[in-house]
Amino acid sequence: MKLEKEVKSEIYKRLRSLESSGIVLWFERLNAGEVHNGNQHIYMCRPGTPDFVCVFVNRSGRLTVLFIEAKREGIHTTRPGVQREWEGLYGKLHVDLIHIVAQSWEDVSSILMSLVQDKVAQIEFNP
Repeated sequence: MKLEKEVKSEIYKRLRSLESSGIVLWFERLNAGEVHNGNQHIYMCRPGTPDFVCVFVNRSGRLTVLFIEAKREGIHTTRPGVQREWEGLYGKLHVDLIHIVAQSWEDVSSILMSLVQDKVAQIEFNP
């Protein structure tokens, strides 16, 4: 069973590869929460923000944004509270904004393969 950090690491490596090949236009690993540095509190992204944001061109030629919440194997939904609130507020604002919960790279690649513009690019999803 993969831990959440292993799932995030795998997704990060594969998205980096797809970004280098031009299939993914841009992606970022997001960090919610805060860091304490003495008396300073540095706030990262808003609580509930997904782990990754990924931008690509879909088959219709439109920019599509994929929000990815990574979870360890066996967890299929976002946590109650701020993660569900985020998903409800932003995850369905537009047809080209997609929010998924991924337990593996395969979960992400299946969504990308179904939406990506370039059929040839699908070969690069599973090197």
